Amino acid sequence: MIRSLSTHIDARVYAWLISLVVLQSLIDTGLCFSPEGFSSNRIYEGNVDGVESMKELSRAIQLPQVNTLKMLQYFEAPNVYLNSDFSPLESVNFLRDSCGIKRAHVHEMIKRHPKLTACLLMRIHASNPPLQSSLAVVREYVGENGVQMVVKENMGVFRTATRNNIRAKLAFLHNHPSIQPSSKDISKLLIKNPELFSYSMTNIRNVTNFLFDYVQMNGDDVWKVMTKAPVVFSYSVKENLLPTLEYFQGPTVKFRMSEIRSMVRAYPPFLFHSNETQLENVRLLMNDIFEGDQNDIARISMLEPIIWNLSINLLRDRVIFLVEVMELTLVELQSLVLNFPKLLTLQVESNLQPTFQFFLEHIREKEELREYVLECPPVVACSLETRLRPRCNEMNSALGIELVQTPAYVMLLNEKKFSEWIEKVREMTALD
Repeated sequence: MIRSLSTHIDARVYAWLISLVVLQSLIDTGLCFSPEGFSSNRIYEGNVDGVESMKELSRAIQLPQVNTLKMLQYFEAPNVYLNSDFSPLESVNFLRDSCGIKRAHVHEMIKRHPKLTACLLMRIHASNPPLQSSLAVVREYVGENGVQMVVKENMGVFRTATRNNIRAKLAFLHNHPSIQPSSKDISKLLIKNPELFSYSMTNIRNVTNFLFDYVQMNGDDVWKVMTKAPVVFSYSVKENLLPTLEYFQGPTVKFRMSEIRSMVRAYPPFLFHSNETQLENVRLLMNDIFEGDQNDIARISMLEPIIWNLSINLLRDRVIFLVEVMELTLVELQSLVLNFPKLLTLQVESNLQPTFQFFLEHIREKEELREYVLECPPVVACSLETRLRPRCNEMNSALGIELVQTPAYVMLLNEKKFSEWIEKVREMTALD
């Protein structure tokens, strides 16, 4: 029956379904990937070598069953890891000998990135020359320790890497007339944000040209995007970036190009959207808050461009919560958001709700609470456990005063300034 169904679905989906069946069989039969729990006789008769190879890997890096299962589901076919020609341990030893990556690190790589680790181990399989040559190219730039960092932080670089396509990306960066980073700069990029080199050369070139030609950024700005948010270079110019840019420049939003550049500098993924509906919903909400004032909308967008990438439902929930908990008027809401737009990025359940619950325990009147927050909106973003509660307790014990009796800005002072403030208030109280 599975075979007849497979004629109607993509071959990759079929392989995925088979993998799930295999994994479920492993679980149902109680097959454990710990050295003590392996039982190759119960399933996969004739594949003892393959099961033994997984047993060998499990023993070598002390990998728990659950993590092995997670990695196995990403192998290209269910029999890959049971094939006697594929030795995962040999791949692990290659990482140790060629990249200096210890088995304990492989253990962590599998736990953190099971899919990419599986792909990497398969690429190493059969002494993959393209992989070895691409490792050599990277080593030229970052040295032995740097290779360890690149592989551990982003194995995707080597998922489809060859010597030629990595050299092509390096040459593109070196020879671009407006970028021209030094070898030291590229070395830092490879170590800290190697994912850029896992994207296609076509995408990297297209997004780079888009940032120069359409957003009118300079070389320094484009390089900062590469180092700050390389994921931008995985986006499609035609389907994502260009339609978003046209929307923001269109008749409903009317952002100036200088404003858009400022937003991209602050938050490079700002221009990534898969459809216009999300953007239009955010625009309508901002329009309601600021009564159509385009200058105010542009102002908060430049300060917190991520607002345009947030779920409209989450944004609405945050606005409603703030209005209700402090009984804000529209003018007060406008003032609050304009002075501290980051409020719209804070989670209700994990940030806003606990903080305001704490405030209401110490400032019982809504009017006083409203005045306290409007005086210094950033106080809402202070950590409840490491800033608000400890300082409230210290002011009470040292000075005998409550939160409602203190200016909100006190919570924003660094430790030295806060201690000085405590001493100053103590001295003034003694004089009285």
